[in-house]
Amino acid sequence: MRNYEVTFIVDPLLSSDEIQGTATNYIEHLENQGANIVHREDMGLRQLAYPIKKRNSGMYYSIE
Repeated sequence: MRNYEVTFIVDPLLSSDEIQGTATNYIEHLENQGANIVHREDMGLRQLAYPIKKRNSGMYYSIE
């Protein structure tokens, strides 16, 4: 079986509930597609290497 890791960024201007909901929705989608989630990590607010849609920071999540 192959192992994959995905890191995604959520807009930090969303409310705390919306940020958690987005992460949960993404994890549920992966599980529905047959993925086995080994580890998930909320990496918190971090600076982006370059602005995306005029944002300089984002909430990072990592899933294995």
